[in-house]
Order: sequence, then C-alpha cells, then structure tokens
Amino acid sequence: MLRGRKVVSEIYVRRILLDEVPDDDDGASKYLHDLYRSKDQLLDSYLNTGSFTEENDLPDYPSHTMPRRTYSLLNMIGWALFVLSQILRFYYNLITSGSLLSISFAVGIVIFAYLGLYKMIGLTKIDKGSKYGSTDNKKKD
Repeated sequence: MLRGRKVVSEIYVRRILLDEVPDDDDGASKYLHDLYRSKDQLLDSYLNTGSFTEENDLPDYPSHTMPRRTYSLLNMIGWALFVLSQILRFYYNLITSGSLLSISFAVGIVIFAYLGLYKMIGLTKIDKGSKYGSTDNKKKD
C-alpha cells in the first residue's frame, strides 16, 4: 500500500443462526470442528480456483458489492485535509526555523513514520499467520 500497489480484498460471509449450534458440549465441539473443516475447504477452494464455492458443496451465493457512500468519502476527505494542513504547517514552521536540529528532527519523524507503517503492514501478511491445520505441518510430523 505504501508503495502504491493495488490491494484487493475478497471475503466470504455466512450467517450462522444460534439455533444451529448445539447446546451440549460434545455437540458443540463436533459443530465447531465441522465449521473449521468447512472454513479450511473454503480457503483451499479459493487458493486453487479463485472462488470460495467452486470446489465445495456449499451454495454459491450471489456476489454482493457494497454501495459507495458519498458521506463517508466527504467525511474522510474533510478530516484528511484538516489533519494534513496541520501537519504541513508544523513541518513548514520546522523547516523555516533554519535550525539544523529542527530540520533533522523533521526528516527523522518522516523516516520513522514510514518505517513504522512498513513494519506494521508487514505484520499483516498472510504468511505470518498461524500454520494450525496446515497440511505442510502434518507432513513434517
């Protein structure tokens, strides 16, 4: 994202009614185990075919795209302009002060912020996630 690469997100949402979940411990345990198994099937199907439901017995629900809301866009642009104007004013004052210490401080803040964001985004990569249930781990054992 920081380098301008396109980020695409796809999710599969399924509503689970509380009536479907068993009340007893053994039934709930089996239900959760089956639920995680179907989640793993969804992930495998998506990785192999690019579709969540193509290789599964699950129903293929129609795709839904969230409508864009103008208010949210205007709200975000307004706050971004306000915050950005304050940051630019702060940096303008730092740089025009003429102090080498102030200028190096301003450059240091920018570098620190970039590296911090880069590190935080790197932590969200899928390869950093849990390997629980992975077939690769089972083969090693």
